[in-house]
Amino acid sequence: MALKYKERLERLEPNVKFLMTLYLSPELTVEEVEKAKKAGIVGITCSSTQLTSRRQIISQVFIISISL
Repeated sequence: MALKYKERLERLEPNVKFLMTLYLSPELTVEEVEKAKKAGIVGITCSSTQLTSRRQIISQVFIISISL
């Protein structure tokens, strides 16, 4: 899915280099990570959500590099 989205963006703006990441989820497979790496995807995004005492949502985003 990320690869198709990247291709679509590149068709719209061919002079822009898009740095794409995958979203870490249970559905993400090793094969998809390897395929994405070969296609120039630069990392995996993992986010966790926490609730504060006032019930405000705070998201923390971490970038994990893919190294195969």
